Amino acid sequence: IYSIMHHSPTKAVLIHSKVAITICRKYYTTCFGRGMVHNAIDQNKVDLNTFKLFSLPEDVFQLYRKEDIDGLMTDHNITRLHYIGTDMLTHMMRECVDSMDDKTFDVYMRYHLNICERPDMIGATNHMLDIFRKE
Repeated sequence: IYSIMHHSPTKAVLIHSKVAITICRKYYTTCFGRGMVHNAIDQNKVDLNTFKLFSLPEDVFQLYRKEDIDGLMTDHNITRLHYIGTDMLTHMMRECVDSMDDKTFDVYMRYHLNICERPDMIGATNHMLDIFRKE
């Protein structure tokens, strides 16, 4: 169903019909909580001045910031439809979310869906979903 529009060790975008979808991760915030920050530094995956992430060709996941995707997409005739924070605050409170009863989780999901595209909140997310339309 999907075809690779552009792929290299650092860039990949999936195209389906007239919709392009990128999934990116801009900051490696979970590495602090999981004790992996020094491993990322030792592997040269983090710029300690900007905290921009770097991927290696052998990595399963490629790490991007919004400006990286913006740069990749400048060569294509597209319109951004949605820029969505997929996990937002959930990655910082996963145990709390996992233990919610259904009623509380429903309220949390309403909250999440309300903030997940807000530009002033999207920086809190660990992963993004970027949806474009090919013109």
